[in-house]
Amino acid sequence: MSIQVSEFRHIPGKNDSEYIKLLKEALERQKQITSKAIAKIKELSNYSESPNNWIPCTPETMPKDEYVLISKKPSKLSGSKWCVTIAIRTADPRSGKIYWRDIGFGVIQDDKVLAWMPLPEPYKEGNDEID
Repeated sequence: MSIQVSEFRHIPGKNDSEYIKLLKEALERQKQITSKAIAKIKELSNYSESPNNWIPCTPETMPKDEYVLISKKPSKLSGSKWCVTIAIRTADPRSGKIYWRDIGFGVIQDDKVLAWMPLPEPYKEGNDEID
């Protein structure tokens, strides 16, 4: 789709070349604002250039007594191909056995949890401005 400059000429006294120059300047300013916004989003979200921030579950990497985001094998009842939820891996006070406890589904066996990642920092009012 091609747009003719004359379709957007709204500035009296400006010819096509002057108008094109103004459009290019406005576009450059918008690119700078967008770049700053993306940089700020990456900074605030602990962005990583890796494809994801998932940590595979192994006995060495599993967190304990900390709420985290987990990716687990779905149950046959869910009908889903994947499942992500918030859970904590903690010890049962009576038996001492360590297990995952999901916020909505109860106990999850270690072999069902594929990977985990830390939860993001909570939103804080006033930290949403772009420098």
